[in-house]
Amino acid sequence: MYVFMTAFVAVVFGTVLCGTASLMTYWEIISFLLLFAFVTALLGFITFCYYETKYVIRDKVLHSWSPFIVIRLPLKEIRKAERTRVPMHLRVGAALYSGFFYIPNVGWTRSIITNLNDGLLIYAKGGRKYLITPSNPDKFAKLLKR
Repeated sequence: MYVFMTAFVAVVFGTVLCGTASLMTYWEIISFLLLFAFVTALLGFITFCYYETKYVIRDKVLHSWSPFIVIRLPLKEIRKAERTRVPMHLRVGAALYSGFFYIPNVGWTRSIITNLNDGLLIYAKGGRKYLITPSNPDKFAKLLKR
C-alpha cells in the first residue's frame, strides 16, 4: 500500500516540478527537491515500520515491537484479553502508528496498530491497558491464555 503511495507522491511531485520549473528560481527547485526527498524518505520509513512490527510470545512474555514503542508484558500479569474493533479515530488519525492513545470507555491505552479492523484489548494488572492488532486476533488471544 505504501509503495503505491510513494509512487503516487513521486508522480505528483514530478508533474508539479515539470509544470512549474520554468517559473522557479534555482533555490526554489532545490527546496522543492529537498521536500520531495523528505516526503519519500518519510513514506519509506513508515513502510519499514509497518513491516518490522512484531507480536511474539516468548518465555511467557508478550513482546510487541515497533520502531516507536516496545511492549513487554509477562503473561501472568494479563487479567483479560478481548477482541475489539479499532476505534474510528485511531483508524483515521493513528493508522500504522504506535503510542499512547485515548480510547473512549477504556482510557489511555498503549497501542501498536498495524491492522485497521480489529485487534486485542489487553487489560493488565495495575490498570494498564494495551491495544495490539495482530493479523489473527482470535488465534493470538488463545496463545495469550496458555
